[in-house]
Amino acid sequence: MSAKELDSRLKALSPAERARLAQKLSARSGPNTALKIPIVDRSSPLPASFAQSRLWFLDQLEPGSATYNYPIVLRLSGVLDVAALESALRELLARHEALRTTFVEKDGEPHQVVHASIDLDITRIDVASEEEAEPLISRATHMPFDLATGPLLRATLLRMRGDAHVLVLCIHHIATDGWSAGILLREMSALYAAFHDGRPSPLSALPCGYADFSVWQRTRLAGDVLDGQVTFWRDHLAGAPAALELPTDRPRPAVKQYRGDMVKLRVPRELASRVQELCRREGVTPFIVLLTAFQTVLSRWSGQDDIVVGTPMANRTHRELEDLVGFFVNTLALRTSFTGDPSFVDVLRQVKRSSFAAQGHQDIPFEKLVDELRVPRDASRTPIFQAKFVLQNAASGALTLGDVAITSKPSLFEISKVDLSLFLSGGADELHGFLQYDIALFDRSTIERFAKHFLVLLDAALRTPEARVATLPLMTDEERLALGAWNARDRPVHGAAVPTLVEAQVDRTPDAI
Repeated sequence: MSAKELDSRLKALSPAERARLAQKLSARSGPNTALKIPIVDRSSPLPASFAQSRLWFLDQLEPGSATYNYPIVLRLSGVLDVAALESALRELLARHEALRTTFVEKDGEPHQVVHASIDLDITRIDVASEEEAEPLISRATHMPFDLATGPLLRATLLRMRGDAHVLVLCIHHIATDGWSAGILLREMSALYAAFHDGRPSPLSALPCGYADFSVWQRTRLAGDVLDGQVTFWRDHLAGAPAALELPTDRPRPAVKQYRGDMVKLRVPRELASRVQELCRREGVTPFIVLLTAFQTVLSRWSGQDDIVVGTPMANRTHRELEDLVGFFVNTLALRTSFTGDPSFVDVLRQVKRSSFAAQGHQDIPFEKLVDELRVPRDASRTPIFQAKFVLQNAASGALTLGDVAITSKPSLFEISKVDLSLFLSGGADELHGFLQYDIALFDRSTIERFAKHFLVLLDAALRTPEARVATLPLMTDEERLALGAWNARDRPVHGAAVPTLVEAQVDRTPDAI
């Protein structure tokens, strides 16, 4: 069934029918427990997953790049059992094969070599202060990985005066994702507690490994299954614009540089509460409301009425995959039309339907989709979409190390994979996050203005969801006052009429053209 056909059938459902459909889908939305992922022989190299293959090829094109490093930086305060921490990290490496996998080329394609064991050298450095630690943290998070030799996890422990430490974990994205980071922190907590007390690992054995998933994925995603997924996405993206044309502060470089920065953003309690109210009224999640607002601002800024935004999905549809560390996350391209002068709630309902349809066809990896659709390559921008929206609701993972106080230290946002991304997390009390942007294109002040426009439009849309999106305000009060001051340039004209004054000026300066 095409996206248009599915959209029409969803529109035709009565509220009661939609409720019954939502109930059935909710019952089926959990990880699939019926299908089992078979265990494969690891005595020879195995095909990389589709997502791994793309990162491997990018690494071949740009060796020595830290673009796909995944850093976790934590401040530790208290008496730390360093031996227990090191044992926990080594146990994680032994437990999760994605972290002890390296890659070789076979017939022009990447293949995984899963090592039975691999050494993890934990770097320990004494520093005098936080200022002295900063360049060491930067070096630890920006040092490139060698995918051919591994390991794909690095650990650095910086010890400052007293009982203060900074733990820096850096993993190549080919071996992890956001969900996996939560798993690592959760399991490290359990292992540290056990090893600190002299007990063995309390973690149960994993049902399969990442290599099993990779082989299963390639076997399953073929034939009619692949054709059905590709057909949906081809229809969904037919005629979509090749690029999001946001106004930039500088010309776009011929080759994307992936250098980025971030601007913090906070949705206050009152606005977050009204997000929940609209969700209840329309039967949607905060993801739908916030994505609609983001796409609306993108449409207003770009002047385009067809907006495609990428959003990540956990892609862990089987129970066996829930506790595995690896690169599972998939990206969906969500397309929204602003033609026909729609109201905000009209767009909201469209986003709800299109997201529903897209999630029903999330099995095809984005990397595979790009290949199947033969999307023209452009070195200056990412394919299909150049804006991304992320609402963090993955499996949470907080690190606990006995009595040691732990705070997350924001890692350096010096990379931006797309032109502009909005990351949000939180709940009914408050939403907070940041806008990540490509510094080759935008000045910081431009993105700060975008953040303010997002909040102004969100506030107005939540107050009057039936308002036309073209009429929703963007400017802050300060911008309106400044605009009024700039336009206050009226000057009185004395004496003769304007045509007479023009003729007099011509007589005075006849050669001024």
